[in-house]
Amino acid sequence: MKRYAAGLIGVLLFVQPAVAEQAYDETANAVVELKQAQELARGTGRHVLVIFGANWCPYCRSLAKALAAEPGRRLDEGFVVVKVDVGQFDRNMDLVKAYGNPLREGLPGAAILDADDKAIYTAEADDLINAVEEGDNGLYELLHDEVDH
Repeated sequence: MKRYAAGLIGVLLFVQPAVAEQAYDETANAVVELKQAQELARGTGRHVLVIFGANWCPYCRSLAKALAAEPGRRLDEGFVVVKVDVGQFDRNMDLVKAYGNPLREGLPGAAILDADDKAIYTAEADDLINAVEEGDNGLYELLHDEVDH
């Protein structure tokens, strides 16, 4: 019994940091978060950038890490960023379809929304992965170039 308790404590100590580091909130209400982001974006003259991903996806985690780094934070100047968890392609898929289905080629995907909640640009996995791999300004340039057109 003592070994079982010690093993359980070890597992909990191992799992807790992993849960804390999850990039996509699996319990979030994406519809509510998007509505709040849209209101903030309208009030500040920005667009909404929706990032679709999942915690099991290494590219999605890399993208989330890039967004949290200094170059990624520059996106806050022009975007309100919302990360939407799609689980095993069994969560929030109605939103994915509503915003142009940027997951056609897999994860991650993104959509830039205008003030009327319409997708004005979608980025599929290859575009996002390549932008992150380009380095500091790749993601910023990809997304800002699309809004500036």
